[in-house]
Amino acid sequence: MKKIRLMLFVLFVLILPAVSASDPKKDISLPPQEQESKIINKTLKIFTPEEHAEIQNKWLSVRYEHGIHLTDVFKWLLGVSGILGAVILAVIFWKRTLSRKITERKAVEKELQNSQNRYPILCSASFEGIIITDNGVIVEANTVVVQILGYTLPEIIGMEVTEIFAPKVRDDVRAKLLAGYEKMYESVGLTKGGVEFPVEIYAGMFTDKHRQVRCAAIRDLSERYKARDALRESEKKFRAVATGAQDAIIMTDGHRKITFWNKAAERIFQYSENEVMGKDPHEFIAALSFSKKFKEVYPRFQQSGKGDVIGRTIEFAALKKGGKEFPIEMSLSAIQIEGQWCAIAVIRDITERKKMEAELRRLATTDALTGVSNRRGFMEKAEHELRRVQRYGNPFTMIMVDIDHFKSINDNYGHQVGDLVLQKMALAIKSALRKSDIFGRIGGEEFSIVLMETEPDTAISISERIRSRIEALSIHTGKETVHITISIGLTFFREGDDISTVSNRSDEALYAAKENGRNCVVSL
Repeated sequence: MKKIRLMLFVLFVLILPAVSASDPKKDISLPPQEQESKIINKTLKIFTPEEHAEIQNKWLSVRYEHGIHLTDVFKWLLGVSGILGAVILAVIFWKRTLSRKITERKAVEKELQNSQNRYPILCSASFEGIIITDNGVIVEANTVVVQILGYTLPEIIGMEVTEIFAPKVRDDVRAKLLAGYEKMYESVGLTKGGVEFPVEIYAGMFTDKHRQVRCAAIRDLSERYKARDALRESEKKFRAVATGAQDAIIMTDGHRKITFWNKAAERIFQYSENEVMGKDPHEFIAALSFSKKFKEVYPRFQQSGKGDVIGRTIEFAALKKGGKEFPIEMSLSAIQIEGQWCAIAVIRDITERKKMEAELRRLATTDALTGVSNRRGFMEKAEHELRRVQRYGNPFTMIMVDIDHFKSINDNYGHQVGDLVLQKMALAIKSALRKSDIFGRIGGEEFSIVLMETEPDTAISISERIRSRIEALSIHTGKETVHITISIGLTFFREGDDISTVSNRSDEALYAAKENGRNCVVSL
């Protein structure tokens, strides 16, 4: 122990002079030897008098024996100081690094604590049931789970997680737990009262307090299943109605692609459902004129579900498979599905109706006995052509024809022969006219003709030819032959004429022909 204290003293003696040499407060008036003695005396105060005398003697003997001077000690001290400085800097750097890491760790621990504090709040605010299990045992649950299952929170904590599932699916749930299944799947839950209900599960593993636990989100699918079943039932009814409907029902999505095509559509357009699903109907069942117009207005419908034909019934020409054109009637409505405007078209083939309408129009404008236009049909056509003449100034001739002494024919031969005479005469006149000319029976035995784009001289010649043909006509009644003659009056369009003035003037010309002895042509 004594040797150790002596060694420490020697070290102090070596260091303290160097320190003293750099001390600005030292007394520089003293000689170096006295300064050293003064430092040594200060140091020796910590030792006993005996140790003090022994150390001083040894120090002096070592110094004079080995020639140690203060400058040598100072050099040695500088080297040691450099090493000590490097060590001190390393310690300071390490301390700062350690302090920074400790600060970061505390921040992480604080954030973790905040996250753990937020977790119960998030669980409580969730719209889905959330449970945490440890080795298949429920250790935490939120209020939504309690509401879904009907348990109290203390009752559900500690339960095996498989107990909240229906017995028929527990093996599947258990297998997924053991396998660490982390995908969404559907299963069957079980309430405290034993009621089974559909659920959707999504689970995942995470670390909580240095242990691996499993967190699962549970969603009650009862309302979704009810809505799905209601939708399926509604769709079933819709398909039943659509299948039994005589009208074609076609639905297209927001990209103009067919999503529904019923049996009537197959019958009307002659395309099977498989041939048209996913295609644009305007590319193959709409006539070119309608298809072009539809493409122009479709962007507006796509954005707003509105259009000129939405909510209306329109008629246009459609195409059957093979390109045959036929008339249809279409009612179009809009419906929004998943944010897209879709169209539902109810289409009816109106070919037969158009034929019937055409026949009704024919009957309404045709003389049933002779087959030529009746007064109404003739006047409609004549008035239409007269408007063209008024616009363009083309020649226009109206001719009135009357059978001479027709009453005597009915009286002498009967009405059947009179009808036969009318038919034969109408046929003879019609054969002498062009298709563009208008011919009609306007009453009794009177007929009228309109010659289009015919100059007056030509019109007079045609009228004379007709008169001659009728005069030469022999009408066989079965027992005898009947001969007839006709009187003709004609007039030409004048500036300011309308259908009434032209008609009246042709009547006047006919009256003049009768006054001139009949079987002649008079023009005004």
